[in-house]
Parts: sequence; C-alpha cells; structure tokens
Amino acid sequence: MASDIEIKIENREVLAALEQLRAALGGSISVEVGTNVVYGAIHQFGGAAGRKDRRVTIPARPFLGVSNEDRTELLAIINDHLQRAWGGERLTGADAARAIGRYLKTSTQLRFRAQKTPDGKAWPPSQRVLARGGGQTLRLTSRLRNSITYLS
Repeated sequence: MASDIEIKIENREVLAALEQLRAALGGSISVEVGTNVVYGAIHQFGGAAGRKDRRVTIPARPFLGVSNEDRTELLAIINDHLQRAWGGERLTGADAARAIGRYLKTSTQLRFRAQKTPDGKAWPPSQRVLARGGGQTLRLTSRLRNSITYLS
C-alpha cells in the first residue's frame, strides 16, 4: 500500500485471538488498511501544508485506527473463523484476513460519515465547513474516503 500511515492493533485480547486463529489455520494472517492518497497523512496526523506564501495548519482528523467497537467485531470475526475451523471447515489464514480487511475498510469509511476519530472524538471542522456554516469535513469529493482499501 502506497501510504506512510501504519496503524497497528495493540489490544492483547485481539492479538491473542489472532495468534490462536493463526495456529489453528496455519500460515500467517496479515491485514493492512490504508490509503494511497498523498494528503491522507496530513489529515490523519495534522500539520503544516501549502505553499510558502499560503501556509495553513491542518488539524489532525484521524480516520485510521481501531475503535472499541472494532475490537469487539474483530474478536467476533476471529471467533467465528475459529469455530468454523474447529468444526472441520477448510479455512485458511487468507480467508480470515479478507474478512478482517473487509470489516476494517467499511468501519474506516463510516468514520467519514460520523466525522469522528476511532476513539469517538469529533473531527475539527474544516475551513470550508466553517465558511459555509455547515457541511461535512473531508466529504466534498469523498476521494479520501473512497481510497480506503486493504491488503491481506
């Protein structure tokens, strides 16, 4: 994925469940969720942008990450794959990774509608939204939201 943004799952319960699933299915389970849009990082982390004669500071509006709701759903996906594997269904780590990737892609895209960070905080409104007296930040063309993808 052509992005400098890397978000890792650091929840011990999810990591332990992933390890159990990897052991049950064999092989590795790897999923990357991100964007290849060049301005994705400035919106994720915030910072100075623009030309020398027209610099602006863009506040961070994190859209990538794993929320508490995501952790719950990831555990459900992992447990479902474990139950199916233990029940004799032939699954691979790639099957589980695709299910996790699809979920995280959708969850990330929904943050653009909710206008919230993964931890539930509201995004600061953009200058365009403030000038117009309404609207949604990062939704004018939806190019960033639509660029969210996953690799598994």
